[in-house]
Amino acid sequence: MVTEKKNTMSKIFTSLLILYPLLSLYHPFGLLVSLPDSLMILLLIFIVIKSCLTGSVTLETAFIPWTVYIILHMIATLIFRNVSDLYDFIGSTFRYLLFFIAILFGIRNYFDVEYGIKIYKYVCIISTVFLIIQIIVLAIFGYYIKGVLNISFLPVTRADLPEFGNNISQYTLSFRPRSFFGEPAHYGTYICGYFAISLFKNGKKELPVQLFLSLGALLSLSSLAIIMIIGIWVMYFVFNFSRKVPLRTLLAVICIPVILFFVIKSSFFQQFLYRLTETKSTQDRFYGYENLTRYFDGKTSLLLFGFGNGGVTIPDGEYLAGYARLFLYYGLVGIVVFLSNMLSVFLKGQKWQKMLLIVVLALQIGGESFLGNMILCQLPFVCSINKNTVSVQKQNNQYIRK
Repeated sequence: MVTEKKNTMSKIFTSLLILYPLLSLYHPFGLLVSLPDSLMILLLIFIVIKSCLTGSVTLETAFIPWTVYIILHMIATLIFRNVSDLYDFIGSTFRYLLFFIAILFGIRNYFDVEYGIKIYKYVCIISTVFLIIQIIVLAIFGYYIKGVLNISFLPVTRADLPEFGNNISQYTLSFRPRSFFGEPAHYGTYICGYFAISLFKNGKKELPVQLFLSLGALLSLSSLAIIMIIGIWVMYFVFNFSRKVPLRTLLAVICIPVILFFVIKSSFFQQFLYRLTETKSTQDRFYGYENLTRYFDGKTSLLLFGFGNGGVTIPDGEYLAGYARLFLYYGLVGIVVFLSNMLSVFLKGQKWQKMLLIVVLALQIGGESFLGNMILCQLPFVCSINKNTVSVQKQNNQYIRK
């Protein structure tokens, strides 16, 4: 009975992590806290209470250095700096901490790796199928099927999402399908995580799924996703190069130029090139790196420690990618702590975990997923099989590390 309850809890906890980016679009009954944040807080309360009752808990310590730095940084910022928007600073920091606290307390006790991979795979496939349906229906009927629910008791976080697609024409270059996500880049970042797991953990046993997700990245017109998918394929072939080339691989190599010819001639590829070269899409992703210094005004303390998550106002329309945002929030010291922590996790991982972490970190060059909820569906796999644990048991009314 106890095992069955734990299995049920493991499936609930694992499913919540995998679905976090999609569910974060909704706020129950208009609350300030999103749907998955609310559920995660309840689950963590349950985990802590159960740990107190049983007198033991196993902690996932992989990201403790980064978590401790965030906590100390928040305390120091509140003491030594006059934060302009205190509520935004505290709310943003606590929400970010929630993600790592979930990893700390939940991964070793309730995260089911194999079940998580299965759910992640199904969500990626279903999301890609729906993205293709959106494109086909729009092309044939001129109607865009929205990927978000519009329910009175479960309002969408962003007011523009329910309205998106009302005035879209099938001929516009601005149309980019989003599937169930808030942005095409969010869809692309999401599937890149599973794509890396599938390719480096399962090899070519899931080749149809891998090709299907590659197609989804292409159709999403997300330059970040397309470049990342190509990069993952290149890394896979580089690390798995063999003089003995299987017939299936040889056929794939022969077919790729033919497929690429039709892709290049397609309207979707022309739209991708248009976004990459003519619009501000790609330039905006790197604009923040060039203009970071204007935020610090030459103050050494800010350069070293940053403003904190939510401690500085970023002008509307200005985009800061992951590393630029990390530097702005946590300073040079934060970047060093972050990269040192990631290197430590990398060295302890299996090959597929290392490649997944490389993908997650590479996505931060042009994206910002590490500062958002996307980490909850990707980082658990990075540390789930490593020996980054501390077991704590209660003896004589004291908790002792085992």
